[in-house]
Amino acid sequence: MLLLAVCLLSAQSNQTKNEVVFNNLAVDLTVKDKDDFDQIDFEAINSLFQESEGENLSFKLACNTPYEGDYGKIESFSYSVVGTSEKMDLFLKKVDKVKKAFHTIYKN
Repeated sequence: MLLLAVCLLSAQSNQTKNEVVFNNLAVDLTVKDKDDFDQIDFEAINSLFQESEGENLSFKLACNTPYEGDYGKIESFSYSVVGTSEKMDLFLKKVDKVKKAFHTIYKN
């Protein structure tokens, strides 16, 4: 089993107020098989995104194991979603669609 998770934050420092403001949040997951996919805590990921404010958001879910699809053998595939915290509902709906797409692929 291989589950690779990367969470990236980029920040800017405001020297006059001694504060750090995060402006980008990216979650990048790579799975090997259905077991890896089933171990992903999507509720925790959604919570992480929901806690962000004024940020650019990115979510990517990838599989690096060959898959036999309707159009032949696929060596690897991934889905990506980008958005902003101002349109959180739309962003989380797209993340849910990615989750459902992966679930459908692994169900077959």
